[in-house]
Parts: sequence; C-alpha cells; structure tokens
Amino acid sequence: LKKVVIERYKIKAESILISPSGGVNRNLFAPQKNSPNKGEMCIGYVGRIDIDKGWDDALIGFAEFKQKTNVALKFIMVGSGKENTRKNKLIQDLGLEASVECYDLLPQEELVALYNEMDVLIFPSRRKGESLGLVGIEAMACGTPVIGSEIAGIKGYLIDGKNGYFTEAGNPSSITKKLMQFQCISLEERSHLIQNALRTAIPYDEKMVQANMIELIPRLNKKN
Repeated sequence: LKKVVIERYKIKAESILISPSGGVNRNLFAPQKNSPNKGEMCIGYVGRIDIDKGWDDALIGFAEFKQKTNVALKFIMVGSGKENTRKNKLIQDLGLEASVECYDLLPQEELVALYNEMDVLIFPSRRKGESLGLVGIEAMACGTPVIGSEIAGIKGYLIDGKNGYFTEAGNPSSITKKLMQFQCISLEERSHLIQNALRTAIPYDEKMVQANMIELIPRLNKKN
C-alpha cells in the first residue's frame, strides 16, 4: 500500500505512516464457543456491493465450486451498495437462491456471529489501491481464514498457505480453485490455518494500534 501512495502521489517513503484504521476490538471479534456445529461448508463475503469490490467474482467462483463438489454449501453475503439490484439478479441467474443468505450492514455483535459461522472468508477486491481492509483482519480475529486478492493492502497480512490463500484479482476461477484446495486440506492443516489467522490479528488489536500511533506520530513530525 505504501508503494501505491509513493507512486501515485510522489511522496517520500519516510514521510508515510501506514495505519490499520483504528484496529480491531479483539475482545469482540474473537472465536465463539457457541458457534453452530453445522453439517455444511460456509463461505462468506463481507463488504460493499459496489463496482470492483469483487462480490460478483465471489458469487461466480462459489457457483463454479458448487458444481464441482458434493459437499453441502452455504454462502453468506453481508453488505449493500449501488449494485444491489445486479447482485440479486446474478444470484438468480446462477441459480443460487437456496444457497445464498444476504444481509445488509449489521451491528458488530451480529457480524461476529457470522464470521464465526464461516469456514472461510472471500476478500476478492479488484481495486489496486485497496486499503488494508479490516474485514480480513476481523475474520482472522474470529479464527476464520481468508481467501483474498493478491493486491495492495491485503498482501500486508495474508500469507498464502499460512492463514489463507491468494487469488488472482478479477478471476472467479481462481477463487474456485482455492475453495477446492481449502476443502481438501486435512483437519490438522485447517487447524494450522485457524491458529495462524488468530496470530495474524494480534498486532491489529485496537489498543496496540492506538499505542503505536501515539508513539509514531511525533517521530513523523520530526522527520517533516
């Protein structure tokens, strides 16, 4: 992300401070012991339903995955935006009405419950200037691995094969491939992904982020 800012705005690297927004409340975004013990694989998307956010790639990739597996599947979509009408039509065109649950923006407590229900979150943005994206960190804080586009801020915390998987931005078939890979891993491998996801979220705890900001801003002012 820093590289994007340097190239786009011609700012010196030492003058740039990258911060993950306000961080994540890990007291709230955390694994829940009472998460439903489901007999299906649950895949999720959380974000705006807008152009270049990749929600459509996620749906198409999910539909392709559904055709290639006999496992019971559910897709949870959380968010709204300018392309809501197109989203509803695409779900219908793909024949996914019975498999997709759609929610508008939710209170954080309800969002946490859905993260915990998901086996994996898809973060399919096509925006080269995509910010860190707290959605991915929130999911990991709940112990949910992430399948995300190998671009911009997402590359700052997603490690392929460690806490999730990279996909090619704008390529639904790449999402399908990674979903199939995730489905086929052993319980031990899945446990490693979950534990690594939880560890990844630790530096993004809101208290740590705020403390780092308080410490770094005076240093940045001295350099400028």
